[in-house]
Amino acid sequence: STPQPNIGTIKAFACSFPVYASASWTTPPQVASRTQEFTFRIDTIDPKKRQARVVGTGGSALASLLTTPVGVTVIEQTPLGNVNMTTVFAAGQQGRTFLAVHSRHIGDPAAPPTVSQNYGTCESQ
Repeated sequence: STPQPNIGTIKAFACSFPVYASASWTTPPQVASRTQEFTFRIDTIDPKKRQARVVGTGGSALASLLTTPVGVTVIEQTPLGNVNMTTVFAAGQQGRTFLAVHSRHIGDPAAPPTVSQNYGTCESQ
């Protein structure tokens, strides 16, 4: 059988998140879950520089990288100051496929925030 890759040595992932949950800011907040087609890549992973690149349909962005025994977390800050965070977990790996979660914390100075959590997998490349 093919050896499974060590998550700390992977240089790129192709991620897919077919399910998400988002909140509507009523009192109390209401959460809805839906299916979707949402994919992006994480590449140029450099644990020494603590940096990676997130590549989606709208372009690419450099992001901070945190590597721990739990997994690899990529933290992207948008130009406005919002945060998107993706964790690829070490546990639950099946071959080259890892469990993953992607959270979006999108605020606007003049409107309620738009937040979501996306659930899926990332495959090592």
